[in-house]
Amino acid sequence: MIKKALHGLSMAFSMFLVFPIPCVWDDEARDHQLALFPLTGLVTGGLWALLFWGADRLGLPVMLRAALLTVLPIVLTGGIHADGLMDTADAVLSWRSLDERLRILKDSRVGAFAVITLSAVLLTSFASAASIEYSAAAAVLAASAPLLARTAAAIAMLTVSPLSVSSHAGGHKKLFAVFPLLLQLAAMGALWAALGIYALVFSGAVVLFSWLVMLFAVHQLKGINGDIAGSGIVTGELAGLICLVIMQSAGVVLQRGLF
Repeated sequence: MIKKALHGLSMAFSMFLVFPIPCVWDDEARDHQLALFPLTGLVTGGLWALLFWGADRLGLPVMLRAALLTVLPIVLTGGIHADGLMDTADAVLSWRSLDERLRILKDSRVGAFAVITLSAVLLTSFASAASIEYSAAAAVLAASAPLLARTAAAIAMLTVSPLSVSSHAGGHKKLFAVFPLLLQLAAMGALWAALGIYALVFSGAVVLFSWLVMLFAVHQLKGINGDIAGSGIVTGELAGLICLVIMQSAGVVLQRGLF
């Protein structure tokens, strides 16, 4: 069991991050890979917060800081989740027959809906990042979004019926969803304890929007795959940034004076 978990962890980090991490590929550890995949969000979120802090310390211009914060998650993940968002948008927004939507989903070519959707997401992410004022609480909350969005995606991948054309068509053991669920609850509880009720609102927004986007795509495509999970991750992270901007604009003060 431990050996399979280690294989799954190496598979998750080598597949979903750009770092050259040694990997032992084991088809029998794919459930472990999905269950442990949210841990890659700790790396993405931690480096994002570090960049946020460093840009503030160096006094970088707001626009440059926003551009770096927008691009960093894409660079760290090799664009794999952004690619999933684009593929999903092309398929779902075509509003064609189910067979045609599934064909478009598997098509490697980029369509107009993919370009429009990614452009809208990047523009909104850039504007949100430019609007956030640095604080310890803001950095902590923003850093938690990648983890929370990935726990939602992992739970969905492990519990929702997969697409017939997916590489996960054989299905997964739903029991493995327990780990990302517990991780999600632990992260939300820690944020609540450290920063108060508004941190719980923030984390709830990330998880909720991730699920809403994924469920909409699942309804349109009659199943889930990695592309749909990626679309939930990207939109969940974006929802977190927007929520943070709204809270700062509303003058929300979190507990313990961190905001």
